[in-house]
Amino acid sequence: MAFKSTALVVFLLANATHAIDRHSLVQRFNPTRVGFDPNANTPMQLGNGNFAFGADVTGLQTLLPFGILSSWGWKNDTLPTGETIQDVEDYRGVSWYNHGRLVEYDFGGGGVEQWLIANPNRVNLGRVGLVFWDADGEKVEVAGDDIADAHQELDLWTGKLRSQFSFQGKAVSVETAVADSTGTVGIVVESPLLKSGRLGVFLDFPWNDGSAKFSAPFVGNWNATANHTTVLTTSRDGSASILHTMVASTFKTSVEGVKFGVSRDTPNAHRYTVRPSKEASTFSLTVNYGLPGNTPKAVSAQNVFDSSARAWKGYWATGGFVDLLTGSTDSRAVELQRRIILSRYLMRVNEAGDTPPQEVRALSCRKTSRANRDSSRVWSTMVGCVYKSVPRRFIHLTDSVSSPCECDRLPVRVSVEDIMMGRWLIVRESRKFHMEMYFWHSAHWALWNNWDLLRRSSTIYSRFLSSSIARAQVQQGWPAGARWPKMTDPSGRSAPGQINNLLIWQQPHPIIFALYEYRAFPGRETLEKWRDVVVQTANWMSVFAWHNATTGVYDLGPPMYITSEDTSPNVTQNPAFELAYWRLGLSIASEWVTELGEDVPGNWTTVAGNLAKLPVENGTYAVYEGIKSDFWTNPAYTNDHPTLVGLHGWLPPTPGLDLAIAKATAEKVWVNWNVTNCWGWDFPMLAMSAARNGEQEKAIEWLLHPLFAFDDVGMPIGGVRVPTPYFPGSGALLLAVAMMAEGWDGSNGTAPGFPGSGWNVRVEGLSKAL
Repeated sequence: MAFKSTALVVFLLANATHAIDRHSLVQRFNPTRVGFDPNANTPMQLGNGNFAFGADVTGLQTLLPFGILSSWGWKNDTLPTGETIQDVEDYRGVSWYNHGRLVEYDFGGGGVEQWLIANPNRVNLGRVGLVFWDADGEKVEVAGDDIADAHQELDLWTGKLRSQFSFQGKAVSVETAVADSTGTVGIVVESPLLKSGRLGVFLDFPWNDGSAKFSAPFVGNWNATANHTTVLTTSRDGSASILHTMVASTFKTSVEGVKFGVSRDTPNAHRYTVRPSKEASTFSLTVNYGLPGNTPKAVSAQNVFDSSARAWKGYWATGGFVDLLTGSTDSRAVELQRRIILSRYLMRVNEAGDTPPQEVRALSCRKTSRANRDSSRVWSTMVGCVYKSVPRRFIHLTDSVSSPCECDRLPVRVSVEDIMMGRWLIVRESRKFHMEMYFWHSAHWALWNNWDLLRRSSTIYSRFLSSSIARAQVQQGWPAGARWPKMTDPSGRSAPGQINNLLIWQQPHPIIFALYEYRAFPGRETLEKWRDVVVQTANWMSVFAWHNATTGVYDLGPPMYITSEDTSPNVTQNPAFELAYWRLGLSIASEWVTELGEDVPGNWTTVAGNLAKLPVENGTYAVYEGIKSDFWTNPAYTNDHPTLVGLHGWLPPTPGLDLAIAKATAEKVWVNWNVTNCWGWDFPMLAMSAARNGEQEKAIEWLLHPLFAFDDVGMPIGGVRVPTPYFPGSGALLLAVAMMAEGWDGSNGTAPGFPGSGWNVRVEGLSKAL
């Protein structure tokens, strides 16, 4: 059943006599902003999956330094004093016993351990904004109060941002877009201020550092000018380029456009002014970000606009689509439709790159002394986002860290101004990606049939296969298989950290991605493409399971961490969700090799058939075997991801699962779990569980829960524990909506996850969930 092909129904229309008017529905939700909000903590965003540009109300980054990030912009910090690259290569962590077997992990080794956690780290490539001069030719320091009549609108159908405002009574309009396949920003500025020589563009470049050992800017320190260098070069053809070097990494910014001049503001700064030479009311230019070896093709701003429009029109016109508005009478349909459209846009901007999306958590936030403020001016950004507040206990920012870290509750909300003025500093780790979160970031692409985008990053498993085999068999001494890392970077090296090394729920993910691709593209080619990844994944899953001679079953753990990362690794054994996921993964892997005409390895069958039963406590499933019987009322176990509901919702029914117990467990989670501490993908996971259990109204309630909110431009608000945006929430929303609208294996009827009354769900191009 799991291998059932969806290829023949991908582009059929469900519950729709006429095709959905996608264009009108998308543009209905074009985000707009009016006026300058000094407390705005999210940008309007442009991008292509590998490159993202965040804009403030001026259409650029004039007032707020929203980030410019990419999938290729990485650097290494200087090694700690006394350490060499050989020390990095020689790093070894501690060894722990795993049922009598010593296993070497990547934590506790000291020396360069912290450097390895923080490196390589992603780079904020720079800042682009407008610069103004007064009537006497003196530059004006512009603040939000200087901007009047501001209005901007993002055209989702074309990816073009139009911004209008006035400065000292003079109108200014800015059009901005990002090219589809490069890091090029197209900009057209129109204003009478240009004709009088009072308006231009500035470029600025921050210092980036991945250290988690000091209070630092999150993606750029604009005052640490002595730490890095920039060099300007101008060409006879009128273009200019700036090489930005930090330690041993260099990045190139190229400027093309109507005749202009470029000058460095001061010898010690990394800020440059681009001033049009021609007295005209329009200034058109492109700014390309890349690496020194790349010579960008000269393009105009109009070329960029055309490239953006073609890509976005193609994206919206193909793949999956859901219309909740036509014919629905439930008033909640409008908000859910808005979230779907804006999430579809933002996921293509941020989560469609050549590597898995980044996952960040800040380590702590603390107030600074007055003496340190001037030298510590910071901007807290991620792919164009300034974070307004740092919440309690666990501080997640959307782009990396080895594990959640406990922080003291903050006595105040930390505003943008506090961060900008250095009153509060965020201590953080580097912006790597986390393989366990790759499912929530990217699995939705499969159900929405955006395979061109998913295949950009899903090849990460074949790219990481050799290093994952080495991790399992050479470093850790397992007899077979590939053990996938948790927190990593494009090299595939696992970042040190106890949770990084002991978490296991990322292990079955590649088998799920493989199966979804086979269901969309059934045939020998897909089977062969994923064969080695599937086989080596299942090989390690089978040897990790330990045969308990006393009970006669195969146990998972200890040591291990579960999805919530909140139980002791040394006592955690046979967690319910991981057991079910193990069974599912081994079952699919067995079908995979059977389809290839190969024999199923005997140990796969033995382990899958003899895994420990899911732990049950008083008629409901327990987090893990042997947990205290009062765990339902113990906040130590009910404060994090409620993954017990994933047993029947996120996952399809697995061997040994009792559906009645699974439903009773989900309903007990609704009552006993501290939902106020949930965030991101928790709510769509709860919705998927409710949908499979026949509680469609409850599924809608979870998707629109007050703590699962999306701001005016569609950024997923993190909640009490996660700053905004937290994009796994968007990915999970789209996964849940696709499942509820198109259905899942074994579901019946149209839109089986939606209530039958008040909702008319029209679907195009979606695939069923498992």
